[in-house]
Amino acid sequence: MSFGFGIGDFVAVSELCWKLYRNVYSVSRDAPEELRNICDELGGLSNTIHLLNDDMNDPQSVLRQSGQENRAQLAISIMKDTNNTLLRLEKISNKYDILQAQGSVA
Repeated sequence: MSFGFGIGDFVAVSELCWKLYRNVYSVSRDAPEELRNICDELGGLSNTIHLLNDDMNDPQSVLRQSGQENRAQLAISIMKDTNNTLLRLEKISNKYDILQAQGSVA
């Protein structure tokens, strides 16, 4: 089953999400509530991506066993959109050095 977005891409999205989470976390302690909320959302998203990646790797998972390739295709489409959103967030944070204060974790 090949959709042009493989398991390695899931891992890359997960790593990007985790990087952004760590960077936000490192500056969010005394930040406005909105930034702390972004940190919480990134943490939850990172966990969700890990679970989805596990399901995509497991031939016995419901996602893979459903017999409907459209479920896997939907998951891949969501991951592509998530990746695009995270890349935009990373670009914004880099542009304004938003997450580089206070010795951000790389």
